[in-house]
Amino acid sequence: KIGDGSTINNLAVYHDTGLDDQVYCGTSVSTWVHDWTNAKWIAANIKYAAHPNAGKGMVNWNVALYISMGIHVKKYSVSGGTASSTPVGLDIDDGLPIKVTSTGTNYIGEFTYFIDDNDCFYGCVDSTQYGTNGYSWIAKYTGYGWQVLWATTTLNQAMYGGIVGTVYTRRLYFDCGATLYSIPLPRVKILPKRIST
Repeated sequence: KIGDGSTINNLAVYHDTGLDDQVYCGTSVSTWVHDWTNAKWIAANIKYAAHPNAGKGMVNWNVALYISMGIHVKKYSVSGGTASSTPVGLDIDDGLPIKVTSTGTNYIGEFTYFIDDNDCFYGCVDSTQYGTNGYSWIAKYTGYGWQVLWATTTLNQAMYGGIVGTVYTRRLYFDCGATLYSIPLPRVKILPKRIST
């Protein structure tokens, strides 16, 4: 049982300060970690404001746990027995520029799912969580910043999740508006300076 009565939105495995793997639970109010010895959930020291979509985007990537709260993302990492939390979401610095289409409609939304990959992770940005006049999209995070990888051309399409698959070809699969989409992904990192002209 989660102690604050909030909505459970996601689970992820990440290590604690003792470097033991633990199950973390992202909720609409806070993040919890499972205490296996005492068979109970205890509050993790990851603070954020209550948000209905908090914890929906949750991924263990590049030796850190990333947790979403709307467009805000916290990077929670443990090093040398000390835990720290850093903001890395779409709202840091000046925020992500609003991309406006020729009709004046925005690519907007809130994170509803994170998808793990080797050199990055992807976020499903669902426009239906923000309003009724926007386009959903896929955001890519590399550790250096965010970029728009894909965007729908239809208004108000919900996004729930995705996965990177490697059967036959390496692809990012995700849903948008009850339709399954896929994007081909390179098998290895592309090194632009090594491409001959």
